[in-house]
Amino acid sequence: MALLTESDAAYHAHPAVSRSALWTLWNRTPAHVQGMEPPSSRALEFGSLVHTAILQPEEIDERYVLWPYEMKSGTKNTNQWKDFVAQAAAQGKRVLATDEMEMALRMRDNAHKHELVRKLVKDAVVEQSIYFEHEGLEMKARPDVWSKGLRLLGDIKTARSADPIDFGKSVASYGYHLQEAVYTFAADKEGFRPQGFVFIVVEKEPPHPVAIYQLDERSYDEGWRIFQEAVAKWKEVKDWEASYPLEVQKISLPSWAFNKGGHGVLADEIEDF
Repeated sequence: MALLTESDAAYHAHPAVSRSALWTLWNRTPAHVQGMEPPSSRALEFGSLVHTAILQPEEIDERYVLWPYEMKSGTKNTNQWKDFVAQAAAQGKRVLATDEMEMALRMRDNAHKHELVRKLVKDAVVEQSIYFEHEGLEMKARPDVWSKGLRLLGDIKTARSADPIDFGKSVASYGYHLQEAVYTFAADKEGFRPQGFVFIVVEKEPPHPVAIYQLDERSYDEGWRIFQEAVAKWKEVKDWEASYPLEVQKISLPSWAFNKGGHGVLADEIEDF
C-alpha cells in the first residue's frame, strides 16, 4: 500500500487494477479491458485544466502556457504552432488558447463561490495515487481531493448539465457510484477514514453553474455491490482475449419498442452491408 505524487500519465500507465477497468469488465468483456488505452481526448485534457484551476491554481503557470497569437482556422496545422507546442512540451507544459484559459478560470471562480469547495481544497491532499491490495489484486485509485480536516473526499466533474436528474444519469452511465466505492475503500485502506464523498459538478457551457452532490445510501450500496462483484469476476477470468460468444444468439427488442406507433427509422436511412 502506498501514496504517491505522480503524473496522470504515470498513474494510467501503472498495471494495477483501476476503477475504470473494473467498470469496463462489469459492463463489457475481458477483451475490452485488454483494449483499454489511457484517456487522451481533448475533452479530458480540458477537464484536467479545470481540475488544476479549481484544486491547484498555483500550478497553472507550471503546467500550461498561452498561445500568444490569435487562434484562427488552420492555426494548429502551421509550423509555428507545432514548434511552439514542441517547445512547451520540452518544458513539461501544454499550450492553451486564451479562450480555453478564460473559460477554465470562470469555472474555477464559480466553484470557489461555494463555501464547501473552498473548505475542501484548503490544505487538502490533491490528486495523489493510492496503490493497495484487495482480494489478492493490486489496485489503484486517484481521488481528486481529500480533506483531512473535513474527513471528506471530493471529485470534480465537468458536464453538459449539472441538473440532478441529468447528473444522476451520468453516474449510472459512467459508473461514478463504483468510483465512490473504490476511492472510499482505497482512502480507508490508507488510513484516511473518510466520512463522506461529494461530486462537484461544473457545467461546460456559460454561465458554468456549479452543483454539489452526494449519493444517497441506496446508490452508494449499489456501487459497493458492483465493486465486490466486479472484483470477483476479475479473479474468475481465465482468458483475457474473450469477447462476445461466437455462436449465434437470440436477442429481443427493448420493452419500450413494443406496441409503439410510427415506424422508427425510415427505410432510406438504413445502411445494409
